[in-house]
Amino acid sequence: MMDKEIFDYFRKRSAARAQQAAELQMTEDEMDVFHSRQRFHNGPIGHWSSASGTFGIVMSDTWEFRPDGTGTYNEYGPFGGSRGETQFDWKSTGDCQIACKITSIVWTEDDETEKEADEEETISDCWVTVDYDFQLVNTDGGAIGAMCSVHDGKIADHFWISFDPASYSGPIS
Repeated sequence: MMDKEIFDYFRKRSAARAQQAAELQMTEDEMDVFHSRQRFHNGPIGHWSSASGTFGIVMSDTWEFRPDGTGTYNEYGPFGGSRGETQFDWKSTGDCQIACKITSIVWTEDDETEKEADEEETISDCWVTVDYDFQLVNTDGGAIGAMCSVHDGKIADHFWISFDPASYSGPIS
């Protein structure tokens, strides 16, 4: 009985989203972008990953924006091998705008030994403003809603210090 109730819940929810999209003259993918703007306009709290389709098997990134104003950015190389981890502080500074400050960087070299980055070279006390917005990103797996940086009023094809846009993966547990 429980499975039928769960199925009915998701069927009704899906029908309601489709009706809302039709009323707003949007596709369901465009609705996802619309809802992301509403949900994350005060900050991108949660887990995020590269919106790169199946290329994510080769290289990918993950972000974690925690409610306490700290975060982690991880870079992964071929088949999930760690390339580096960046710790940062962040704060909301406006609608779809955050300020970020890198606090530490650890690179993982090919021989799997970790090396702390030269602090003078890579870490400063500067807060960097990151404007962001959401758009549909086409991947080989289909179009997905993703967070991208905004530069000079135009949505870029990446998010902040990554080469890829970021797709919401789930909440902080």
